[in-house]
Parts: sequence; C-alpha cells; structure tokens
Amino acid sequence: MVISKKTIVKSLALVAIICIVMCTTEATNIGGGAMATDRKGCTSGACEGQANPYTPGCESGEKCRGS
Repeated sequence: MVISKKTIVKSLALVAIICIVMCTTEATNIGGGAMATDRKGCTSGACEGQANPYTPGCESGEKCRGS
C-alpha cells in the first residue's frame, strides 16, 4: 500500500496545526459552575435543595451489611 506525498503533507500540516492550537490554548482554572454539583438547576435565581442527595447502596428491606 502506497501513501501519496499529498496525504503525507496534509497529515503533517494537520499535526502542526493541532500542536499550535494545543500550545496556545491554556486553561488556568475551572469555573464555579462546573464545580457546583450539589445544586439543582436554578431558574430565575431560585435554587432549592441538593441535586444529588446521598442514597445508600441498597434498599432498607434488603439484608445489607451494616444495617
């Protein structure tokens, strides 16, 4: 199987573009919205309760270890 020179040039150009973009793009911090996992979606500034309340691994009717 022979790879043409045109394909090699296009591949190297793509790698070069990706390297330039990766070097110039810099994420310095994570915003507060990404870290706020315990809040529900807010509508009109009204946020209520936890989004992911704690639930044990098994139901109370099952014979779980420690219950």
